[in-house]
Amino acid sequence: MVTIALVPALGLAAVWNWARDEVRSIPVVTVPSAPPSDGASVVGIPEVEALSFRRVPKALMSEVVERESAARLAGVVEAVPEGSCLAVGGQSGFRVEADGGVRAGPLQRVIVAAAALEVLGADHRFSTSLHADGLEGPVIGDLYIVGGGDPMLATASFADAMRSVPNWWTPVEALADALVLLGVERIAGDVVADGSRYDDDLRPSDWPASVSLTEAGRVDSLVVDRGRLSSSPRNIAFEPVQAAARSLVDLLRARGVVVEGFPRTGTMPPDVPAVATVRGEPLSRVLAGMLSTGDADIAEFVLKEIGVRVSGRGTRSAGVETIADLVASWGAAGVSMTDGSGLGPDNRVSCGALLAAWERARDLLPDGLVPFAAESDVLGVVGEGPAVAAIGSVSVISNALALISDPLDLVSIREISP
Repeated sequence: MVTIALVPALGLAAVWNWARDEVRSIPVVTVPSAPPSDGASVVGIPEVEALSFRRVPKALMSEVVERESAARLAGVVEAVPEGSCLAVGGQSGFRVEADGGVRAGPLQRVIVAAAALEVLGADHRFSTSLHADGLEGPVIGDLYIVGGGDPMLATASFADAMRSVPNWWTPVEALADALVLLGVERIAGDVVADGSRYDDDLRPSDWPASVSLTEAGRVDSLVVDRGRLSSSPRNIAFEPVQAAARSLVDLLRARGVVVEGFPRTGTMPPDVPAVATVRGEPLSRVLAGMLSTGDADIAEFVLKEIGVRVSGRGTRSAGVETIADLVASWGAAGVSMTDGSGLGPDNRVSCGALLAAWERARDLLPDGLVPFAAESDVLGVVGEGPAVAAIGSVSVISNALALISDPLDLVSIREISP
């Protein structure tokens, strides 16, 4: 029995020894491995099924992306109601313009700002100067104060009253102080205010009655305290240039200078030498104040100064003609403006013009959006998307924002991405 049992066991042992020798005869390749460096991680790559959409070629993916974009764009364009406009920047930008443009209200001032930067330059400074007729020691004849269109010329009391407004005022007291430093003790003639740089169209006649003088006053090339006779916002002078002469007389008398003549308006004769000049802040800073506060007066001053620089005419019409030519050179639709502030009822601009202007003046608005846009309007960059201008209705805004935030069907794109 024992012999019978040992026979199969010996057979199995022989087979095991043979198999072991065969395995040892197979060559072994050893691949050295190194631990991952600091911060490295081992990432598993999931298997992709043979019929998965992720194996679709990139060319087909691009085609689907373009198709999705076109469909989305068509829907947005169709949703823009009549009388509204929409412009989107970027490589895939587009415009949907209303016939004849739209009323943009205060947003129109962005176009004025962009035009002023291009025509006048960001470093332009408005200046106001004193000229003396017969300067002889402590006594002079007529004293001329000549306006250069500075919208920020103000007395210290007015600037203090407007301290809550983040503007930078030009101190008119600097002119009176300069005369005192020159040793002037008496003015034997008149103090003459010269506002001839701009025309006498102080305030557009087509502005609605609802636009008060405190919102937008009388604009001329020589205006102190925005034409107010005191720091009170309700005390508006009927003749701002005459009021500027009176303000200078008050400042001189407060410094002990005797003024024998009267404050009046007039045009300075040629070749009267300048004795003092005060310059305002750089134009870029003035425009930033205009856009951050919605200052309508600054837009009107700047519009006339654009006219002076290009055509030699300090008129609104000269300014708007220049701006229309500039907008066309930007590659945008034309504009039909009657003023700079956008308060007139006949102002019309395009969303394309607004967008082109914003892209040129955007550095004046570091926060991106123009703060005085109405609830139904938008101008600027929203989120991480391209710049957009939408004017006219809530639906225009909602569609514009939707286009920016989710321009494509991302789910379908992810499905075909490799």
